[in-house]
Amino acid sequence: MKQDATNKSGEHQVDLWSKKVKGKKEFVQELGDLNSLLIYCSEAVSANDYNRACELIKQLRKHSSPKGDPNQRLAHYLVNALEARLCGTGSEVYHELLSRQGTVTDFLKAYRVCHAICPFLRASYYFANQTILKVSKHATKIHIIDFGIHMGFLWPSFFENLSRLGSRSPKIRITGIEFPDKGFRPGKLVEETGRRLSEYAQRFNIYLKYQGIASNWENIRIEDLKIEKDETLIVNCLYRLESVADETIDMSCPRDKVLRMIKEIKPCVFIHGIFNGPNSMSSYATRFKEVLSWFSLFFDMFESTMPWESEMRL
Repeated sequence: MKQDATNKSGEHQVDLWSKKVKGKKEFVQELGDLNSLLIYCSEAVSANDYNRACELIKQLRKHSSPKGDPNQRLAHYLVNALEARLCGTGSEVYHELLSRQGTVTDFLKAYRVCHAICPFLRASYYFANQTILKVSKHATKIHIIDFGIHMGFLWPSFFENLSRLGSRSPKIRITGIEFPDKGFRPGKLVEETGRRLSEYAQRFNIYLKYQGIASNWENIRIEDLKIEKDETLIVNCLYRLESVADETIDMSCPRDKVLRMIKEIKPCVFIHGIFNGPNSMSSYATRFKEVLSWFSLFFDMFESTMPWESEMRL
């Protein structure tokens, strides 16, 4: 994949340069400074400077592309976000994207490619699995409370590893917690995740009891978790607690409520992953800079490993 990316992107870059950039110093200067334009635009949006923001959005649209180099691709998506923020249509855009997400299989294919390219999540999943396996060897009943279970990608490999214990493998309970879905079935995602995990556990002769909770996390009570005294309790929360508001957003601090509840139930192990960045700051411009920095890293990795024309990259 890497060699294919090098060959194809190199050809594409030469072609793009000869067609669009040759002899246009102003364009080169603006293209090399797309990130600055994005930051200026985010500051204008944050300050409700409509005219300035619209002017910058026009410039960004002119020089961004979903099929260009990493800077152009990133600018294309972020300018859509800035425009949605400016027009107040962010929620509509978000739900439209969700409706176009495709099947679980499509999502899993893209997720697998992302894992192959980016080792960060793989390393986290491996660490979490190994930590829980150490505890599982000496337990008869394990209760895993997973805050932010989403599609449950962490647990199939755990079931595989657990099956190697044979008759010594403990009984497993998983409480999958997610934010409620919009519409008439707020628990649709956690229910579907439970069905898939149950089928996967059967393949490896693992006893699994699953319950899904779709709720804002700060509203969950300890009774909802149905904790039993003879269980070894494990709490897992990888990179999802940032979606719960902290004191910079809400003075009642929902995030503290969740952490206090986890402390109160006294788990044997608490596995917590968090990104190092102020993603929940009240300042929109600060959050935008963090997003720009974070996704620049990913887009650079895709550039080094995937062809420009790859549909999976898009």
